[in-house]
Parts: sequence; C-alpha cells; structure tokens
Amino acid sequence: MSGSGAVRGVIAGGALFACAPTAPIAAPVAVRTVESAGPGVPAAPAAADPGPALQARVCGERSPCEVRRARAAGQDPAGRTLTVLSVDLGSRSPRSDAPAEVATTDDGFAEEGSQDSFWPGASGRCREIEYWLVVGEQRAPEAVQQLFSVCNDGNGAAGLGEDTVTIGDDSLEHASSGGSNWRWSSTRRFELAPLRLRERSGDGSFVFGPNVERRSWSFDRFAGEVSWYSPPCDRATGEPSEVAEGSQVELTYSLIPAVAIDAAFTGGGWKEAGLGGCALALKDGSPGGPNDAAMRVVAAAGEAATTLLIEVEDDQLTPGDQLELWLAEPALNYMDHCLGDTAGGLRQWSIGVVDGRVLAGHGRPEPAALAVERAAQGLRLRLTPRGSFAALTLVYVDRDANERSARRLATSPLVPGRRETLGGLQAIEPEAASCAVIAGRLEPVLHALAGPGPVLR
Repeated sequence: MSGSGAVRGVIAGGALFACAPTAPIAAPVAVRTVESAGPGVPAAPAAADPGPALQARVCGERSPCEVRRARAAGQDPAGRTLTVLSVDLGSRSPRSDAPAEVATTDDGFAEEGSQDSFWPGASGRCREIEYWLVVGEQRAPEAVQQLFSVCNDGNGAAGLGEDTVTIGDDSLEHASSGGSNWRWSSTRRFELAPLRLRERSGDGSFVFGPNVERRSWSFDRFAGEVSWYSPPCDRATGEPSEVAEGSQVELTYSLIPAVAIDAAFTGGGWKEAGLGGCALALKDGSPGGPNDAAMRVVAAAGEAATTLLIEVEDDQLTPGDQLELWLAEPALNYMDHCLGDTAGGLRQWSIGVVDGRVLAGHGRPEPAALAVERAAQGLRLRLTPRGSFAALTLVYVDRDANERSARRLATSPLVPGRRETLGGLQAIEPEAASCAVIAGRLEPVLHALAGPGPVLR
C-alpha cells in the first residue's frame, strides 16, 4: 500500500498529540542526520577494485562466490572510507539442499548505480547476493562486517515479491514485499557508521477486501505510529459489509515503547528520575484549551510481568484527576476479516493520581489485579497488571476545577467498550536500543550492531 493517500484517524474524548522526544542520544552511538538514499538518488561513485585479498576474506572457500561490485558509501565520523560490497553467491533453489550454481541471466536480479533489484527468477531459483561493509582502504581495511543477504524466491505463495537494496552516503536501505492473499511490504533504513537501525516501516493489505495496515517506527525520534482498517461485519451474515471507500475511516494510535530499561531505574530509580525521550509523550491539545497537561509512558521489557511507568504533568491537580488503564485479550487488527461485537475481552481500571486509589471499571476486573506504586515526589506511577494482554490504552483524565468537562490524553483513539480502538506496544530489540538515566532523565541509548554476521537479519 505504499504511496497511498493520507492516513485518516479517529480521535475520541479529546485531542491526541504524540510529541517527538528531544533528549540527546547517549553514547556510544553518535547520531547524525542523514537522508536515506532512495529512488532518484544519484548513483554512488564506484569504489576501487577490492582486490584478491578482500575477495578471499569475504568468500573464503565458498564456491561460487565473487565480489561483484564495491560501492563507495561516504565516510565515517573519523574520516575513514566506507564501502559496501555486493558478493554474488550464484543461483540456488531456496526450497532444496541442492548446491548453488553459477548465476544465469534469468534469475531475477539487476543492478544499477546505487541500487540492486530482485524478483522471482525462472524455475523457482533465485540469485543470492550478500552485502558486506568495509571500513578503511580496501587494500588494507580496518574492519570488514557481513551485513545480510537477499535471495528472492517470490517472498510468499503469490510469488510476486520484490526486493531492492539501495546504498547511499553513510546509509543502506532494504525494501521488500511479498505475501499471498495477504500482501505485505517492509522497509529498513540503516546508518553505516556507526552501524545501526534508524527506521523501519511496513504496510499490509488484503487482496479481496479493503483491509489495510501501515506501521512505522523511528529510532531517531524513538516514536512510531500504526494506522489500520477492517470493515464491520454484516449482522445477518457475519461477513464483511460493503463500505464506500470514502467512509473507510482508519484507526490510528501511537506506539508505547517496550524496551530494556536499567534495572536500577525500574527497581526504584523511577521515583527520583523523570521519563525523558525513552517514553511516548502526549500533550493536551484540545482546541481552545490551556494546554496544561502532559503524559509520558514507557513499558519495561524483559520483566516477569509487563510494567508500565507513567509520568504526568499538570498545572492544577484535583481529586478528579485520574488514569485509566484499558487492556484487552486478544487484540484486533486489519487481519480480522471484519469487526463484529468487539466489547468482549476488555478490562479497565481507574487510578487516582492524587491518592493512588484503584477502582474497577469496564469488565469489572479485580482491583487487586493491578499493582500501583506512586512516587512520593512528582506525578509518577508504576503500574503492573496481573495476567497477559495483547492491546492496551492509557488515558489521563484531567478534571480542572470550575470546568464542566474533563480533557483526556490517550495513547489511542479510545471509545469505551470497543476493543478495536485500543493501541499497543512496540517491542524494541535489546541489540538495537535500551534506556538509561542520563542527566536525570530516562533516555534512549542506541546500540551499534556488531557480531560475526550477518548482523542485519
């Protein structure tokens, strides 16, 4: 669904704004703004011939194996030359143990200045190309790192998948598509020095219906969004209803990062240090409102139970100010052919921000099924729900004195009693990023990828 029109969203109970983190990125990764290469980018200048020593280093005893191209990819922060090698491993059948063969002209591969393209080859075979990063002069490189490989066998039952690899100045992008009746596409963008994942995005769609999803996550902003649509079910038949294209309103939500956090912070440090750029940030943006409230939320990954850490900012606290936690099992998404009765599987608690009192709400869960801790100073809470869940939404209900109605900050466009309006978590791989306290606030620490390779799986 790449290149589709603007995403439409549903916002209920007040305005929702996701604020991009502005806190600095911690060492050891130095983040520099680099536009990713893409279609239309000028061809990368050719690098020097890699020579037999580098050929032997990347191929070893493998056969067939040949360095096809050495593309210049700019310089690292120390001024060292960066080169990306494309290594040809021949043509093979991904579904058999047959040895690779010397590639032919009909095996689904083409290359141009800065981009390689892959598609299903003849007779079910595919050209396998490996990518390597070389730091320093090729005749005597300081580092050689295996990145990943591509061998396009159709990428799914439909056999129509494509892959493109684009090399730019200190950047590499891998776009892939495939599927069967349910089609998908994904794009990953990497910085080369230091070698790290900068951004990933993906689309999903159904060939025989309007079902669609768009998902993105930026490690630079440490933030991401999801937008999806599935039609309602016909009450009589239970099948998808016909909905005019202009009436197919997508649901949107901001992702809550679920990330490895320093144990000292989750154990008690959260009571003293604030939530910074590691957390999803929401700010009151009600039309004509005073913009006087904000909320940050992050989930601690890797613990026995999912722990949510919340920080609230409010210029006027009242006894009516509260958090609402909504959980659901299972979650709904665009791969549900249609949406029928979605009220089941929901449970909700209300937590007083001033006194920490927990009350059962929708679904009448046990108050004791939610553990709540509050910091003595500051509006920080730690919530640990008992039991599993697949979808969640957090809401801050701001009830200022002398105001007729409350304003609501929510991580998704929540409609009480409708499971499809809940949001979710974004699991962050620990090798890509973690969170630690920096200058008194919890901030993302982006990790350089390393290892024997391939490191960009």
